[in-house]
Amino acid sequence: MSTEEAVAETPLSAVSAAAATVGAVLLAALTPAGPVWVGIGVLVLGLLLALGWLALSPTRWGIRQVVAIGAVLIAACGIGSDAGGHPHWLALALAGSLVIAFLVQLLRTDGRADVVGSLASCALAFAVLACGGLAPFAAARPHAVPVAWTVTIGVVASVLTRLAVQRTSLDLEWAVPVAMVVGGIGGVIIAGGTGLAWNRLLLVGMLAAGLAHAVRRVLLTAAVRDRAAHVAVGVAIALSGGVIAYAATWWLNR
Repeated sequence: MSTEEAVAETPLSAVSAAAATVGAVLLAALTPAGPVWVGIGVLVLGLLLALGWLALSPTRWGIRQVVAIGAVLIAACGIGSDAGGHPHWLALALAGSLVIAFLVQLLRTDGRADVVGSLASCALAFAVLACGGLAPFAAARPHAVPVAWTVTIGVVASVLTRLAVQRTSLDLEWAVPVAMVVGGIGGVIIAGGTGLAWNRLLLVGMLAAGLAHAVRRVLLTAAVRDRAAHVAVGVAIALSGGVIAYAATWWLNR
């Protein structure tokens, strides 16, 4: 079996699917309360991500602490969002997180094995956190609630479809188009109840499902046996929807 085939066959655990579902629903449920509460939700999910990221990293030196610091900095930007939902400080939080990751590598006393892999792992965690960190800014804009639930439908459709398909004899790649169709249908249903453009929410639901699939494929490159890591994979999938929500609220309010 080739390496690509092995990666494609990596199963999604029920724990990861549950974590993704709960995380996505949590962010959507907090959206009506505004960016502060969504930012707190992102912080909680970010700390859960940090807790399990250690098992997904090639080295163990300082990874958990660095990712946790990045989660705090990125979530703090969302909690302090202005009324217009402009992510003014997010880039600075990301830059600061990367600087801290480099400094931690300089402080290592274990011979600095696989420094590039460690930094790449931290950068990937920060990218996931940045996606989720955009959710509070989306929550500060009009139409945030229907968009958040559309994104949630796409994310949940992605993990549940994959979980169902991998238990059958069907080709696993069927999970992707089926999930995108379900996400799109969810967007159309929400549009019908809110008066928003159905074609736009259809696209939002489809993109959320597609991005959730991409994040899962990137993270599940090897068998993951640690339960905290399974939770981290699910949380990462849930956080990925934040960037879709942010782009969708910008698009709908142009």
